[in-house]
Amino acid sequence: MTPALIVMAILGCSDAGDACQTVRTEPTQFVSVAECNAAAETALNRYTGLSYPVVAVRCQKAATPMIVSAELSPAG
Repeated sequence: MTPALIVMAILGCSDAGDACQTVRTEPTQFVSVAECNAAAETALNRYTGLSYPVVAVRCQKAATPMIVSAELSPAG
């Protein structure tokens, strides 16, 4: 079984810290939530200019990549 990859979502939230929505996803993937959490403060420092009263991080499993197949015609 392949271990799940973890991504860091940057959330913009209301003053109360609820009603959050994902505004960015960091391009770096992590092998554990602990590794992601350890990088959270550094990532948050890059997003101080977002127009939300509260900016937070959520470390979560990466979405399963979609596999697309296509039938190719032979050149000729």
